[in-house]
Amino acid sequence: MALGPGTRVQVLLPVYNEAASIEQTLGELDKTLSPLVRAELVVCEDGSTDGTREILHHLATGLPLK
Repeated sequence: MALGPGTRVQVLLPVYNEAASIEQTLGELDKTLSPLVRAELVVCEDGSTDGTREILHHLATGLPLK
């Protein structure tokens, strides 16, 4: 399958206690995917205790969310 600007993909990212790396991970995903496809990212946070949820909420501010 060829990837192009019209290609749509959905990425499921399960996370738990990833506060130290979640911002970098999401940035790398964006840099990798955005020039190639239209991506929907679904992050499944599973009760992290290190602030991962709060970081995700901060990063999501201003983004189109469902």
